[in-house]
Amino acid sequence: MIQKLEQYNKILEGVIDTLRSLSKPGGTHENTLLLVMGDHGQTLNGDHGGGTAEEVETSLFAWSPKTPPDAVLSVLDHSSCNVDQVYSWFLRRRLGDA
Repeated sequence: MIQKLEQYNKILEGVIDTLRSLSKPGGTHENTLLLVMGDHGQTLNGDHGGGTAEEVETSLFAWSPKTPPDAVLSVLDHSSCNVDQVYSWFLRRRLGDA
């Protein structure tokens, strides 16, 4: 599994490098938001599709050339994200309550 993760990390790094080079002001990807997510997890020995925590938990990676507003940064840290808080913030902002 580690080899597969490293393989995809290299692919993702290449995509981000390309987007970063095209995201200068006025660039093709100036307003791009890249979201990468999995549909399932995997055990260390490669099993997937079962009901263990390793197999049902997944991740979400987001990248943008822009810096998020401080309100979003206040509900995020470097290692985790409370999806309910972020979703609530976006709803309030969309409804004009933020």
